Amino acid sequence: MANTARPSPVVGSTWIWMYHGKVWPVVLCDENQTPEEFLRRRQHASEIPAILLGKKKYIWVLDNSRLVEPFDPTKDYLHGLLPFEQPDIQRKDDTKTTDEKSRRIGLKQDAMASEGAEYWSNVVKQRIEAMRLEAEIELKHSRRRKRSREIEADDYVEELKIVSARRRGAASSSRNETGQQNDRTSPQRLKNKQLITSGHTANEKYGRPIGAAADQPIATGNGGGEDNQYIKESTSLEDKTQHNVDEKDADKKLKTQLAREHNEQTVRDKPPSSNFCTIFIGEEKKGIQISLVAIKNHDFLANKVHYTPDLKSHINLWPSADITPNDFRPVLQYLLTDDFMPRFVSEKSGPAAQLQSVSLPAHKASAAETCAHVFVTASRLHLAALQMLVVEKLRTLSPLPPVYILIIARVSAQAIPTGCEAEELLFVWLVEHVAEYYYVLVRDHGRSLIAVLSQSETMHEAVLRKVVNDPKGCRKGMEE
Repeated sequence: MANTARPSPVVGSTWIWMYHGKVWPVVLCDENQTPEEFLRRRQHASEIPAILLGKKKYIWVLDNSRLVEPFDPTKDYLHGLLPFEQPDIQRKDDTKTTDEKSRRIGLKQDAMASEGAEYWSNVVKQRIEAMRLEAEIELKHSRRRKRSREIEADDYVEELKIVSARRRGAASSSRNETGQQNDRTSPQRLKNKQLITSGHTANEKYGRPIGAAADQPIATGNGGGEDNQYIKESTSLEDKTQHNVDEKDADKKLKTQLAREHNEQTVRDKPPSSNFCTIFIGEEKKGIQISLVAIKNHDFLANKVHYTPDLKSHINLWPSADITPNDFRPVLQYLLTDDFMPRFVSEKSGPAAQLQSVSLPAHKASAAETCAHVFVTASRLHLAALQMLVVEKLRTLSPLPPVYILIIARVSAQAIPTGCEAEELLFVWLVEHVAEYYYVLVRDHGRSLIAVLSQSETMHEAVLRKVVNDPKGCRKGMEE
């Protein structure tokens, strides 16, 4: 039975709903704004569709005592509760903590925005679409990683064959020079050639026996048809070209392996002290030593610390985090100083925020591109606070040349979705700026604009919605 001591619920209004025994803000929705899939789950005709703020998801509410009252922005619904040390949701938070933080975000931020049902319906739709895209991206990355491991295993086997062939070939050449096996028509030689033509010991990819040197001629005997045909194919330009490509790949892998062994040996010779650890970066495992204190509050890195007697405390970032030493340099600055170049010289947000040595437009554009790359690296290391710092710096660097908005969008699209708040804020920032310069981007950088918008259907729809709703506000730069 409805509570007559309060006004009747109206679509689009924000109310307090008792959800799992606690007060939560909800926005009442019209059925026309609600997804059909959700409507099909209605159990009672009296249920009203609503959006649970904080969690930003659809729920059903009833016009009864649980629908307490219209939301009052002057009322302190969290009176007497101690604040969280980190009010933002962290990856390490358990379910209970995450729910409570979401409730407080709903009461202190979402409900205070005073937005209606249409706005929050679009937010939920975008959130669902983002989750779908994240799932697709993660599936693609998973398939790519699996394929990469398969290729790596195949390449390793092939590399062993090539290295073995070179060693045996070198040994064979050495024996020929000393006169120990100059007779190419010896019974043993003929026997080897027969094995080659039968396909048992031949490396068919290269067209010569595994043990033969690259410049070593192969005896043809007395003109056997199969032998002559096989040798002719082995000396074709296509086979030689493929041989050269494979040798270069094998040389590169060998150099990488040698560099990796050298870098590990360097750490063994001079391991870190008890308060430090070595971070191995990239396929060559370039070692960087850092204080354990600097990473203790960063779960992704702290959970990867391993200890062995020879290397002491160390972290292997490759292949779980595919970054280079250059990528890691600004991250190292952040871990040690809570900032990276260009650094803030004043407040980190608001109109008073400034960055060092960033005054000319070219400096701002370069710094913005650096920030985009740092955002990608931070996502791969799950450093949400660093991603938020990047967003703050991009805001400080605004306004930027329109083309650099597209550059930032294309670079940041390589970030690994982690669900942090900075991802959503960067998305909103990009949508606002792409829409703001939409017509000048269409005029001057049409192909790049199409490439950026094709990366994300959600961004595409959000930009077009702004252009349709406010076409005059999307013509910035057209008068220049």
